[in-house]
Amino acid sequence: MKETKADRTKAFILEKVSPIFNAQGFAGTSLTDVLNATELTKGSVYGNFENKEDLAQKAFSYNLMQVLKPLQEKIAEHSSSIKKLKAITDFYRTYYGVMMELGGCPILNVVTDAKKINEPLYNEAVGAAQIMISNLEEIIELGISQKKFKKKINSRELALVIYGMIQGAVFLSSVEQTTRPLQLMADQVDEVIKSNRK
Repeated sequence: MKETKADRTKAFILEKVSPIFNAQGFAGTSLTDVLNATELTKGSVYGNFENKEDLAQKAFSYNLMQVLKPLQEKIAEHSSSIKKLKAITDFYRTYYGVMMELGGCPILNVVTDAKKINEPLYNEAVGAAQIMISNLEEIIELGISQKKFKKKINSRELALVIYGMIQGAVFLSSVEQTTRPLQLMADQVDEVIKSNRK
């Protein structure tokens, strides 16, 4: 289908305002911020989005894809579950720069920012986290079927441990303003994976 002018305008708006929503949060992002970033009129912005809530949800999806698309591409390069997991830890070793460009980690930012003020947005972020945990679980299950992991391991629990380590390191990297927590986490997750191998 041919891209329309409206499609291009929507894409332009999201490109400009998504980092602002991510860095400042839903409540902290004003209409003035949106208009200043896009240099468009209120009518132009809200002619393409229903309201601020709709724009914030689309901005979250945009920010999330800036993270997930390159991660998914790295994972898809491999058929081995071990190499898929290594692709994940390698991705997070360099995640600090990506995260800072976006104004922080989209999932972590929205989960902490939107819980009490925008339930649909909060639920989207929670859903994204749950999908990431389920994807980790599937990779571990693949490893069991490929006879790379011990059969006795609980794939769900191991996925929760790994994802918890990742998000904890993302939080600490934000606090410390350095990539070091992510580097340490990636090394530790590699060790956790190694300890569960056959």
